[in-house]
Amino acid sequence: MNSMQILEITGLSVDKYNEMMALSGILCGFILTFTLLLFISQIK
Repeated sequence: MNSMQILEITGLSVDKYNEMMALSGILCGFILTFTLLLFISQIK
């Protein structure tokens, strides 16, 4: 069973999967930036 079959079974289209991946990537970016800014402000 490959990932494409799993996606079809769960009802997720590839487009939806890519969209979710992009959103989680953006979210991770925001969290990392926020943490970095907090870290820098703690040093000062």
